[in-house]
Amino acid sequence: VIRANLPGMLKSENTHQFTTAEGNWTVHLTSTSLTLSCKIYPRWEEFKAKLEQVLDPFKNIYKPSFASVIGMRYQNAIRRSDLQLNGIPWSELLKPFIAGELAAEGIREDEISRSAHRFELSLGAAGRVQVQHGIGIYKPTSELVYSIDNNFTSNGKVELNDIYARLDALNG
Repeated sequence: VIRANLPGMLKSENTHQFTTAEGNWTVHLTSTSLTLSCKIYPRWEEFKAKLEQVLDPFKNIYKPSFASVIGMRYQNAIRRSDLQLNGIPWSELLKPFIAGELAAEGIREDEISRSAHRFELSLGAAGRVQVQHGIGIYKPTSELVYSIDNNFTSNGKVELNDIYARLDALNG
């Protein structure tokens, strides 16, 4: 997500959405933000190249003064079946400080249908990351998964020439 300061533009609720033919890449464009998302994340370098194809023309056409918010979000799910780890309890796969109630004595894993833990971590000058993790359900198979949602943000005035460096720092 890139939010830009566009002098003289009125705030609008109009959202324009553009999706590639195969449906993996989507661009959302409003009068104050540009968001690129993908369903199957390749690698940072490929994502960044796609972002450059969208963001650079946006900057050239609309000439925003600066970006006010820059964000990246990674949503992952660990599926034991994908890793051939069926039957191995989460308490053996996760460090105890992460596993929480999954490693607690007296609580069976099959008694827990959902769990969520949240914390926010400062990344210094780069920004911050909000992390939410816990048990979730993979809907197609109803398999219990361990979900990790990392939401990186950098608030405040960012010069246009510094956007990619800030994104690189958040990605690091």
